[in-house]
Amino acid sequence: MKVSIERKRPVVKKLFGGTKEADYESAFVTIHFSTDERETMTQNRLGDRIVYEHPSDESDYEEGQQTAAAHPDSYAGKHPAPRYKRSRFVRHFLEEPAQEVYSRVDTPIRFAEIQQTVETNLRELKKLMEGIQSFATDKKDFDL
Repeated sequence: MKVSIERKRPVVKKLFGGTKEADYESAFVTIHFSTDERETMTQNRLGDRIVYEHPSDESDYEEGQQTAAAHPDSYAGKHPAPRYKRSRFVRHFLEEPAQEVYSRVDTPIRFAEIQQTVETNLRELKKLMEGIQSFATDKKDFDL
């Protein structure tokens, strides 16, 4: 697994066609999985493991739950907001290796927090995959 976390300006679409460089910086994470890692993740359904949880997702979810409880017959009550809207999971990186995890990074401290969170989550994923590979297989031959 090769990981790159960088802060750069995204390319955005202009209003009347074309593209330009944005006037803000975003945090981008690129993860290249080896074929063995991809195989382990798909066989063991690890696509739902979080790589980065966007901070507004939790507050949006709680607000949506409060609205749903207060107005159960409304559209928001029948269709509450999903828990994770902008968070990034392993399945996102399996489909496309480069993902924007946070737009409009305002301070270097915020970017450092993003780096730390992604690194911690990926280390946990790596430990889990190593543990899965050490499990007993369907058949094992050995001499005593």
